[in-house]
Amino acid sequence: MSDQSESSGRSGSSGRSGGNSSRGSSSANQQILTQPGLPPLKPKNLLNAISEIQQFYVIESTGKNIPIDFLTLEQTMDFFKIGIHSGLREGLMMAIFLPIIELYFIPFVLKDPDIYARIIFGTISYLAIIFNSILCIYISRYYIGAVTRKVINTIFISRGMTLVLKAGLVYVVWLFISKMMARPLSVWTVAKHFRSHAEALYYHIMTMQPMIMPIVTRGCVALLIGATVPYMAAFIVDSHKQAKIRRNQEKVMGDAPF
Repeated sequence: MSDQSESSGRSGSSGRSGGNSSRGSSSANQQILTQPGLPPLKPKNLLNAISEIQQFYVIESTGKNIPIDFLTLEQTMDFFKIGIHSGLREGLMMAIFLPIIELYFIPFVLKDPDIYARIIFGTISYLAIIFNSILCIYISRYYIGAVTRKVINTIFISRGMTLVLKAGLVYVVWLFISKMMARPLSVWTVAKHFRSHAEALYYHIMTMQPMIMPIVTRGCVALLIGATVPYMAAFIVDSHKQAKIRRNQEKVMGDAPF
């Protein structure tokens, strides 16, 4: 009688341990449920957005699924706004500093810069390409699941759209300024208000005028490249990875016995 009870006890304990192990193996793939008591995500800037992406990546990289509806429409718009604001700041910096440095600072302040100064200041035109390439390389490695992909694509799309629109706006504004500066009478009308500096200002403006549009065009083209090529490259690489994963899954399912 005791032997029977002991054997049944052992079988019961082994059944419970088997149940626990099966639950443990499936826990890695269980879905992460949101808690209604948690405060909504409110990233304030691009750095906060990247930090949120990193947190999503840590969860999804372990095989756990975050529901795609975890990000509400309002939260998605918050990430979209961050992309717009960061793109506006970059475009504004390009629109202001590039013409000032290349049209005024280099020819009239440095006058005869050496090769190193020319290289340093010459890279300003390509800051958009450099920064956006680094940003895409850094963030695109967090492509892992539905939520991380949604957040990253939202930021990329909003930044790209903003930089493209900013490039067009900058080009139109400087084209208007260039045409105004091409009129000597209009330039002198403005310069004479500076009295003793009127002639020097008139000379500087008329000297800068032919160089304006080539410099602005180069900067806007660089801005367009920085707004499209890095993001498209990141999207294409991710699409290629997803297609490769699907092909591997199809091969495994095709080889699996029925």
